[in-house]
Amino acid sequence: MTRYNCFSICFILLACAPLQVFGESIDKAKWIEVKSQHFTINSTLDEDDTITLLNNLEMFRQAVVIGGLAPSKSPVKNIVYAITDDQAKQLNITNRLGGYFSPSISENIMVLKGFKKIDDISTVLHDYVHYLNQSTSMFIPPNWLNEGVVEYYSDIRVRPQSLVIGETQLRYIKRLLRHRWYTAKKLLDEVNIFDLSRDKRKLFYTQSRLLVLYLKSRERIKSGEQYNFLSAVKKYKVLLLGGEDKYLAFEQAFNIELSTLNHKLRKHIRSERYRSLSLKKDVLLKDITVATKQLGKNEVAYLLAKLAHSRSESTMAKRWFDDAAAGEHPIPAALIGSALLTDDKQREQANQLVTKALVLAPRDFDVLLNAAGYYLGLALSDEQGSALFNRHIKKSRQLATRAWQINKDSPLIYFYFGMSYFLKGDDHLKAVQMLEEAHSVNPSNLHLIYALSNAYLRFDKAKSITLLKQILAMAHQKNEWQAMVEKQLKTLGEQQ
Repeated sequence: MTRYNCFSICFILLACAPLQVFGESIDKAKWIEVKSQHFTINSTLDEDDTITLLNNLEMFRQAVVIGGLAPSKSPVKNIVYAITDDQAKQLNITNRLGGYFSPSISENIMVLKGFKKIDDISTVLHDYVHYLNQSTSMFIPPNWLNEGVVEYYSDIRVRPQSLVIGETQLRYIKRLLRHRWYTAKKLLDEVNIFDLSRDKRKLFYTQSRLLVLYLKSRERIKSGEQYNFLSAVKKYKVLLLGGEDKYLAFEQAFNIELSTLNHKLRKHIRSERYRSLSLKKDVLLKDITVATKQLGKNEVAYLLAKLAHSRSESTMAKRWFDDAAAGEHPIPAALIGSALLTDDKQREQANQLVTKALVLAPRDFDVLLNAAGYYLGLALSDEQGSALFNRHIKKSRQLATRAWQINKDSPLIYFYFGMSYFLKGDDHLKAVQMLEEAHSVNPSNLHLIYALSNAYLRFDKAKSITLLKQILAMAHQKNEWQAMVEKQLKTLGEQQ
């Protein structure tokens, strides 16, 4: 029986190949948990290396906050898995990068493999900055600004006493002198960067980074004038939202004529006046506290089950959920994980697992929330309006209400409430209200925006289309979202 997990009611889990073992099995390794205000790292690295990684992530996040690109607080958790390359292969993670960043409704997952220094995970940090940047505003900036700022902030180095951003860009930017550039207007115009060739896309990223560097450097160059990059960006957004011509908006906000822009950029490269941002470690970490603990067998099985579940590795997830729910120290929430992956023919057995979890931990937030999602998933497979459908919807709302009484900040609670109203069709406005609440807590989550678009479609087609276009603007890499949204927009009679 496929159920909806705590990440999204929209994803259906797929079966996977049996677990392959490379050396020691990942669930037999020694795991530790290192936790701070914004990150929880589950790690097979040694304790010192894991604490170093945690501090680096906290410093990086705080630097982005200082730069005005991220909210200072967020209820969305960041769960990090720090593992070896061989352990990653056991989870069928085979990309050549340092890992990946995967945002969901209630938590973000980072998988970091073979970590030795912060340079190893620059691609993961790039995606994380995109997420943080999109969490600060409903306005999605043009691609040159979006990608240029992210490229700048994901270029970091850790020094003995400081974190330095934007130090190594010189060797990348000098390559521009060997290529034919985008014109200034073409750079501002570029929308479909996914359709560019690999070389063209690389040129776009590099030239966008150069433009951001130049605009930031003018804070020091413009003597006798008040100029602040962030203030100029805010003015740029206001002008664009007000309907100003995009070229005039750029010129007015940054006080530069487009006809002279590329000349100024080439001159800036040759001057080698690149502005890096250096921030002291003790300032970035002054409010950060760190707690460390060894993880037990059941805890390891549960965290691996959740990771496998998030990756649609159903066979692995089911085995580890079963392991986590067994033995002397069973984890009640793991029972619901097992129920989510129980075959359709064994629905009664799955229901018994959920009931058992609720009896064992009637006040456990994760148990209540996951159970609410479980019953909502059951309702989705029932005949709409049937007695069984109504019973499952009612049960889901009751459990979500009990979870809400414990923690009112989780966006997943409001998502479940909103989807229950959407599926039952008894209160469309309530569905939108709840989904808007979830979206306000986690504004950069594409699942929430898509669900909200579908809810609006019943009475506000224009708003629904606007949200779908927002998804396209936010998707910074080509994936299933682009094809799905473009198809829906075409169905709605909207051309891209």
